[in-house]
Parts: sequence; structure tokens; C-alpha cells
Amino acid sequence: MTITSGQQVIQLWIGKPITVPPGRTMLPLRFISETLGCQVEWNQTLREATVRY
Repeated sequence: MTITSGQQVIQLWIGKPITVPPGRTMLPLRFISETLGCQVEWNQTLREATVRY
């Protein structure tokens, strides 16, 4: 997977194919976020992920 922001390009190997249901792209949020140095929290009650950089 390749992430591009302006001139910065980051390539990550996830080890699994990206899932692409019709009209959507699904990526492993925790893996990508933590690889980029972010903190990830999951609120089960709200079924909500919070990513902090």
C-alpha cells in the first residue's frame, strides 16, 4: 500500500489484500495508524475509533 501526502510517500506492506466492496475501500486502520506513529483507541459502546497523531 502506498500513502502519499504532498511530496511525502510512505509504502507499507500489510500482508493481506485490501478489501474493496462495491463503492468502498477498507484498510486496516490500526495497523496503518500505529505504523505512522499514531495512537488508536476503540470505544466499543459507540463503535468508534479515535486516531491521535
